[in-house]
Amino acid sequence: MPPPTPAPLSRLLAAISAAASSPADLRRLSHLLLSPSAPLPPIRCLNTLLMALARHRMLPDMESLASRMPARNLRTYTTLINAYCLAGDLPAAKRHLSALLRAGLEPDSHAYTSFVVGYCRAGLLTHACRVFVLMPLRGCARTVFTYTALLQGLCGAGMLREALVVFSGMRAAGCMPDPHVYSTIVQGLCGAGRPREADALLAEAIEEGFKPNVVVYNALIDGYCSTGDMELALEVLRGWIAKGAHRTSAHILS
Repeated sequence: MPPPTPAPLSRLLAAISAAASSPADLRRLSHLLLSPSAPLPPIRCLNTLLMALARHRMLPDMESLASRMPARNLRTYTTLINAYCLAGDLPAAKRHLSALLRAGLEPDSHAYTSFVVGYCRAGLLTHACRVFVLMPLRGCARTVFTYTALLQGLCGAGMLREALVVFSGMRAAGCMPDPHVYSTIVQGLCGAGRPREADALLAEAIEEGFKPNVVVYNALIDGYCSTGDMELALEVLRGWIAKGAHRTSAHILS
């Protein structure tokens, strides 16, 4: 019987990795696949295992696996870069970016977005904005995840004016905001004492088909409460309940 081809083997490995309930399970799987007595799996399968290790934040195991791979492709490098950016280890992420470039590859949108996330989480907004500006210059489209990461970073740093410019550019570029983006902007406006603007933005978004979630409504109610506009807060709450939502204990207004 011939051995399975990379695609089915990769899918099987992905299913097994997803079922692994602990780092110990994944480590055993890794040792089994990388046994010296067994042939090395194809790169597609190794990348699947690498991604599973990254999801479990098993960085030493991930690095060990990468060091044993006879060849690496773009997915290998982007997985490593993303894992280290999420872990806050930007020097390690840059090290793998350098290796990617030395291999004659070009970073993709996923790699650039990983750095936007990493820089924003580290409070390095200037660096995040530089990467954001660089993306289209390098032929990489900004995704909704790119915009969400930068908007969350800007709003979290109180840079609402800059966030609104980015948000406007997002819509102009034809990138449809998702609930995370709207939630970020609404929370930013409400946190700055501008709930009416947030309400107007939300009404416009609803006309375009957006369905607000609990986070958006909570932010808007909090915004009106913080400015003393209790009637408007109640109006939002009534509208929310009319749409079938349930009040939380944090928003039972009297």
